[in-house]
Amino acid sequence: MSNSNFLWAFNARQKFINKFSNESIKSFTESFKNNSVVITVSGKSQVGKTTLILKLLGVKEKYFESVSNILRGGVEKGPCTATAIIYKKSLDNNFYYKKPGSDVIIADKEKTFELIQQLREDVENNFHKSLEAVQISIPEKYFCPNESDELKISIIDLPGFNSSEPKERNH
Repeated sequence: MSNSNFLWAFNARQKFINKFSNESIKSFTESFKNNSVVITVSGKSQVGKTTLILKLLGVKEKYFESVSNILRGGVEKGPCTATAIIYKKSLDNNFYYKKPGSDVIIADKEKTFELIQQLREDVENNFHKSLEAVQISIPEKYFCPNESDELKISIIDLPGFNSSEPKERNH
């Protein structure tokens, strides 16, 4: 995958940025330049947004269910994403977890599962009020090899509209 394959995305991003009159928003969006693409996925609750994101990021099919289960934090049915989360590929074989205003936590899959489980509980109990995205980097071993890893792709997973989980609706 070369950067030229994403030229359309860079051009579309620039057209989008140019439409803003608010300089702080323009400045924020400009900060995502230099071989990076940020995609936001939103939609109704439980339609497969997180599944789409994992597929777009290139999670290997043999690890797909395992990674998906870790990111669900123990929820078998119902919404997967309780708050905005940026998923990206780690540069090594560790998970990385960062809540807004906190330090980065290096974790294995069990610890990541627990962190996401706690995040969901914090959202449900109205302890997590930040609208900034939590960042989760997934170990590179779970991904299909790319021709080029120069392009950094971050995908923001938003909670679904009209969550079936009443405790998450306010957030």
